[in-house]
Amino acid sequence: MSLETQPHNSIYKDYTPQQTTELKCRVASGALHLTHNVIGINHELLSIKSLSLKLIPLRTKAFTNFRRFCGADCSIFVHLLCKLNSMVTLKRKKRSFFGYLWRFFAKLAALFFISSIGMVIVYKWVNPPVTPLMVIRMFQNKMDGKTPEMKYDWVDLESISPYMWQGAIAGEDGYFLYHNGFDLDAIEAAREYNKTHKDKRGASTISQQTAKNVFLWPDRTWVRKGLEVYFTFLIEKLWTKERIMEVYLNVIEYGDGIYGVHEAADEYFDKSPDKLSMEQCAMLVAGFPNPRKWNPQTKAPQLYSRQRIILRNMYNIGPQKLEKHPYSEVRGKKRR
Repeated sequence: MSLETQPHNSIYKDYTPQQTTELKCRVASGALHLTHNVIGINHELLSIKSLSLKLIPLRTKAFTNFRRFCGADCSIFVHLLCKLNSMVTLKRKKRSFFGYLWRFFAKLAALFFISSIGMVIVYKWVNPPVTPLMVIRMFQNKMDGKTPEMKYDWVDLESISPYMWQGAIAGEDGYFLYHNGFDLDAIEAAREYNKTHKDKRGASTISQQTAKNVFLWPDRTWVRKGLEVYFTFLIEKLWTKERIMEVYLNVIEYGDGIYGVHEAADEYFDKSPDKLSMEQCAMLVAGFPNPRKWNPQTKAPQLYSRQRIILRNMYNIGPQKLEKHPYSEVRGKKRR
């Protein structure tokens, strides 16, 4: 006959009443010790770490066996069972509002980091099908009563005239091939300039502009700037300089509803991007700061003045091979 099926009095027949009482106490103490190990009773806080659902089988099965073993008149077991019942009510402390809020934002941050890094990795090989700026511009045209239009066609870097990225470096970011996404000397120079001038000067690099155009929206808030820094860091770490330049020339805005060098070359010069001349490339780059107002169709005076400056810089820097160089080679040196 098993211990579980024996009558509870029969197992005490060889013991004196004092020994029987001592045995019952030891068994009840063992039940408490077992319960502490299995379901995690904290004797100081009187809290149970496990869920109440996990406690139910122990109360209905294990402790029934202990009761049969100890005897129906075992006051220690009854006291233990009452203690456990009171612990169940104290088991779970209600999580505060700030606790729920903290968990929500922690999950939201984890989701953002995972999705953003994943997107940057994907775009290392996959061409962006659309950008936030393209969608925003379509809605703006719709609200203004214009026909929403988006001309966008990708072209590989090998099919773009080398003058195009030479002009982009000469006009937008002279040390693109040297810095790690942020031109610290240019940032410091812009900060000093803005202290004494009303017309503010920026120091955004090609990498920063690419991050903004592909992943973000046109805005001057600190939130957008912070995200721009984050995405710039990611693409500089995960993409090559060649890939950054390829994406930059293909997604940047060249006019109202015109995106990418392929559509710009066809729209303004009726030719493929690999056939663009140095002067034409300089003119396209000259319109980057304000493409909807400065482009070959509007013939704005600022476009031609910037074109001359960019052409002069292109002659100075010469042909550019899209390879990374140490920033220390140019840091702190006089600019051309």
